[in-house]
Amino acid sequence: MEHNLIKQIEQSFGLLFINEKSQNNLCFATDNDSLKDEFKTTFTKDDFHNFLKVNAHGEIPESVKEFWEIVKKGKDA
Repeated sequence: MEHNLIKQIEQSFGLLFINEKSQNNLCFATDNDSLKDEFKTTFTKDDFHNFLKVNAHGEIPESVKEFWEIVKKGKDA
């Protein structure tokens, strides 16, 4: 189920799933916790698990903005 949900999020919002953060990633746009949500092009395993903390049924949000709001709620939980 998780794999299918990850694919749905990628397709719905044009985000790329990154299984793990790279310690050697020089790309500021994909490995920066302070980057504003509207500029993010990837989501991580941690983002996905934070999403599931709040959205246990795995329903796809209406927008990418809502996706990141759910991720933030899960992180703060």
